[in-house]
Amino acid sequence: MGAMGVLHRFTHGNSGLVVTVFATEKEVASAAVVRLRSVVLDCPEAHLGLATGATFAPVFSEMASVTPPLDLSAATFWHLDEYLEAGGHAEGSMFRELRERLLDKLPVAPRRFVAMREFLAEADPAAACEKALQSAPPLSLQFLGLGQNGHLAFNEPGTPFSSATHLARLTESTRTANASRFPSGATPDRALTMGPRTILRAQRLILLATGAKKHAALRQLLLGPIDESCPATLIRLHPRAEVFVDAAAFAGLPSTGWPKPSLPLEIFDERTLRPPGPVVVISPHPDDASISCGGLLASLPKSAPKHIITMTTGARALVPGTSDAHLVAALREDEVRREAEHLGAGTSFLRGRFYESAAFESADAIALARLLESLQPGWILAPSLDDPHPTHRLSRQILDDALGRWSNRRPGSLVVWTFEGPWFQHPRDRINALVVYSAAAEAVKLRAVREHVSQLARVPFDEGAAALARLRGIAFSESHFGGKEPGLMQGVPLVEAYVREVV
Repeated sequence: MGAMGVLHRFTHGNSGLVVTVFATEKEVASAAVVRLRSVVLDCPEAHLGLATGATFAPVFSEMASVTPPLDLSAATFWHLDEYLEAGGHAEGSMFRELRERLLDKLPVAPRRFVAMREFLAEADPAAACEKALQSAPPLSLQFLGLGQNGHLAFNEPGTPFSSATHLARLTESTRTANASRFPSGATPDRALTMGPRTILRAQRLILLATGAKKHAALRQLLLGPIDESCPATLIRLHPRAEVFVDAAAFAGLPSTGWPKPSLPLEIFDERTLRPPGPVVVISPHPDDASISCGGLLASLPKSAPKHIITMTTGARALVPGTSDAHLVAALREDEVRREAEHLGAGTSFLRGRFYESAAFESADAIALARLLESLQPGWILAPSLDDPHPTHRLSRQILDDALGRWSNRRPGSLVVWTFEGPWFQHPRDRINALVVYSAAAEAVKLRAVREHVSQLARVPFDEGAAALARLRGIAFSESHFGGKEPGLMQGVPLVEAYVREVV
């Protein structure tokens, strides 16, 4: 994508959402088609999700007229949503809009177009559509629009983020905004729509917002909390999402201040680990704190307050001798308390709803924000957004949202240390903190890990943590620990690696 017409481009805070502001609506449309072409060139058999509405009229025009033509002959189009009472060829239907404005005008037609109307005759249209989506390859790209009330597809405010494809009852504001589609002015009040969970399964999301009428919703998307009251905020949960907007929609919103200050690489040990306030660990599962950052915790001064917030009960874990989820949860939380005693830390248990829904839950972010306000940490040790484990990633998303809700936090006063573990390691060029800890600190760390007896019966995480500490010591030895010349390296250092960010 060329730079012509680009007014601003920035990454939104911790979420990784890339926002590009163009001068005009036409340039937004052109950029969307450039992205589409790159996806199809990379994978000609791509499955692509289409959106409709006034925002996409110039996109459809560009798709039909762009030179050279888009080769969609092997691609499959999917339909995002459809009015229940206008699902066929009726005027105002999404199917008719896509057929007349796009599909009939494309020089090279797609191999297949899967329209929502195909499922409306089923006894359970939502279940039939969701089953078809689950059976097909993941969508390579899903286009999205932005409703004036913050809706995404036809997911109206209040739609649980855990919802899959479902039948939605449309709000009065949505029906009014779309009344011009229908000759009578009477907009249907029900629709079949992909749900938040379904949308987030796409490999890539691109949301378009153009015109001054979208300004308020865009402000909420970028500046508000991730919350079901504004469904569009869920796009900030996706690892590969972009927002293309025009100047009219963006007017008055900040284009600077989003990137986090970068910190230089530093090496810490028990003499230099001096947090400015309490150290709080965001532990996705009951055993993650000691496995991932037990060396740092064991190396802190005894006077430094430490606290472990366990985000989930871990009740789904297989534990010898019992399958009762309540007993498993109680056992695992007791293991956390024993782990914390070794590390000199306090404990709190969030028991997050997201563990069961597998989706972002704003109630969890609110509860975590209250905990952080009471603890007033100076450092937070947390999992990475790049961690492939869904519970780890959701824990970080909830933390990032909670930080935005923490009303009395002074900007720049907090540093988040993103940890790694046996299941996920940082790229070397992103690491900016190495914590070197002693054999005595390792003994404390491993005693804490080994309190999680129920999990060590499955996987020897203590051995994984010990091996990673030595691997990190070896990996950085030539540049930092005397390994350049023979005889200068005195043993293998024990190292935990972090990415630090000022919040």
